Amino acid sequence: MLFGEIIKMALASLGANKLRAALTMIGITIGVFSVISVMTAIGALQSSIESGISFLGSNIFQFAKYPANVNVTGEIKKNAHLRYPNVSGTLATAGGLVFVGLTDGTVAAYDDTTLTELWKLNVGSGFNAPPMTFEVNGRQYIAIASGLYATGRRTLVNSPEVKEQRNATVLYVFGL
Repeated sequence: MLFGEIIKMALASLGANKLRAALTMIGITIGVFSVISVMTAIGALQSSIESGISFLGSNIFQFAKYPANVNVTGEIKKNAHLRYPNVSGTLATAGGLVFVGLTDGTVAAYDDTTLTELWKLNVGSGFNAPPMTFEVNGRQYIAIASGLYATGRRTLVNSPEVKEQRNATVLYVFGL
């Protein structure tokens, strides 16, 4: 049977059953449009949820301590809840300290075993960058750059007490 004969037979069948053919085509069209509509709605909802979650940030500070020669298991040893979301990283030192810079402008030091806050200072401008450490003439220093980018500032939208926080770009250095 040739392709042309197949087409002729299909058209003859459609012509003989016009109502059934029309209803079938309408059903297929409605089905295709329904699937496209649902997929579009799901994509838009997913984007909305992801953007809503990402701007909130995280207000949980978690720390897991591992020796350098041990395989990391991912087990969380301790966590501390912070007042504001954290968009910067943390720094753990060999001396048992963990440093973090927060979106409200606080630089804090924690004990790496208990996560007890040992020291903090609010400089008035939030942090995106993680703290870093360096040594000069045998003395260790912690340095951190302040200044929130737009996403970091949006994490504070539900915190009116820091809404008018200044956004200065400054490098702070602390001696240990």
